[in-house]
Amino acid sequence: MMVLQGVMANGQPHTKRFYIGQGKGSDGVDYGNGFYRNIHRAVSENFIEDASFVKLRNVTLSYALPSNILARTKVITGASIAITGNNLWLSTKYSGYDPESSSFSSGSISDGFAGFTYPATRSYLVSLNLSF
Repeated sequence: MMVLQGVMANGQPHTKRFYIGQGKGSDGVDYGNGFYRNIHRAVSENFIEDASFVKLRNVTLSYALPSNILARTKVITGASIAITGNNLWLSTKYSGYDPESSSFSSGSISDGFAGFTYPATRSYLVSLNLSF
């Protein structure tokens, strides 16, 4: 049993003791699925937070090989090498992994639910582009 800090809707201090587990508490009350499932999770204001962020999502550095080096091949007319990084940096006060993650598909009308999600994958790519 515990008392949660805060105030009631009328401004008075919150003093009611809660059993946070499931089933019957030491006070003899059957809490069923438990406080968090029955009460706390149903109050959406508890979970609303600022999800603003700044993210370095994609960076590419490319280098074109000089034409005098390629002239020796007589087949390759142009070449460049590039290094790309995705999801390299994220700055946010959001408590989840990534403010862009969602538990639902992009076509869902249930926007903003971020439980059971993973952050975007950080990845690196090296590419070679050749022209003939």
